[in-house]
Amino acid sequence: MGQPVVALLLGVGLAVLLPKKLERMMLSDKGLVGNAILDAAIIIIITGAGGAFGKVLQNSGIAAVVGQSLTNTPLGILLPFVIAAGIKTAQGSSTVAIITTAGLMAPLL
Repeated sequence: MGQPVVALLLGVGLAVLLPKKLERMMLSDKGLVGNAILDAAIIIIITGAGGAFGKVLQNSGIAAVVGQSLTNTPLGILLPFVIAAGIKTAQGSSTVAIITTAGLMAPLL
């Protein structure tokens, strides 16, 4: 019962029970549920792409190279922010920049 998936499933079940009258139209792609899924899908895809990009950079060895080359710089705690700003400037997505930077910084910890 304490698993996140179970909690989300219970939340979805309770949310479906909230309307006074549940119609089939609400569950279609034009209804409330369909619109929510379409809006959430974009965020899930962007987050997944950022995680995949970070894992590719980690497995390619770039994370180790960046870590070794930047360990002697006096940036300290600002290093992740500088890397995230560079990725955000090059790629444009804040979500992807944050997740990719987390993947790059993991070996340094």
